[in-house]
Amino acid sequence: MTNPLILFLGNRILADDRIGLNIGEMLKGTLEAEGRDVEIIEESGFSLIDYLEGRENVTIVDSVRTGLHEVGEVVILGHDDFQRLSPFASHYGGIPEALALMRQLDLQVPSTLRLIGIEVEEPYVVSTKMCDKLEMEVTRIADEIHTAVSGQSAASSRYSPDRNFGVSPG
Repeated sequence: MTNPLILFLGNRILADDRIGLNIGEMLKGTLEAEGRDVEIIEESGFSLIDYLEGRENVTIVDSVRTGLHEVGEVVILGHDDFQRLSPFASHYGGIPEALALMRQLDLQVPSTLRLIGIEVEEPYVVSTKMCDKLEMEVTRIADEIHTAVSGQSAASSRYSPDRNFGVSPG
């Protein structure tokens, strides 16, 4: 059995899209001390296969811009949200295709795959600085993400530890 994997995704040259990387850097030591494997990466789509293969439990943390939530809100997303939000989150695109390819290649697909989105304001603006709202809320966001991946009840009413992408091994 492998440790649960938490993938923090983002892009350091895009303003708010860096939030996943920043949160990952804040939580890495704590999560690893709790027995989780942590990767902080700037990859997406088929590149994620190397991280997903052979894992039983994976959580992906990334920015999302839906316009449905307040900037900085942490949202636990399910399988139905996945396809709908792909155009609004730069790293979600290609994950369903990567999982399909893994099945075709007879690679082990995670039995549990959860997505935690952080609502952002400017995911595609080239900048080394996040929007003010995210900068001010980064500690609260990190606390909520930690709570969510630890399986405790999160501050967000949308949190459900049983929600996942419905990914099955075959």
